[in-house]
Amino acid sequence: MRELALVVDIECVIVDGYGRTLGSKLKKGFPNHNWNAVKLNEKWYLCDPTWASGKISAENKQFVARFNDFYFLTEPSVFGRNHFPLEPKWLLGGKTKFRANKF
Repeated sequence: MRELALVVDIECVIVDGYGRTLGSKLKKGFPNHNWNAVKLNEKWYLCDPTWASGKISAENKQFVARFNDFYFLTEPSVFGRNHFPLEPKWLLGGKTKFRANKF
């Protein structure tokens, strides 16, 4: 996503952190996911093209492609329910109960 954004002159950064799913086991010091923040009309938004592309099937552990636009330009308060950036500034004003140093 970052490369596509740069081609069309949209400011975009890669955000490193933790993504929590029902089956994930988060470990202190081991970020397991990254996503993007894009700046549109002088405002930052969060996007996760990985989670928007589909999911891993619980039955057979295979990837199932299924586009979900929920993870594009999602409200920070909603995004922060399962995305926990290493740098708190990428919460974009949203809140989270998760702290990488508290397990």
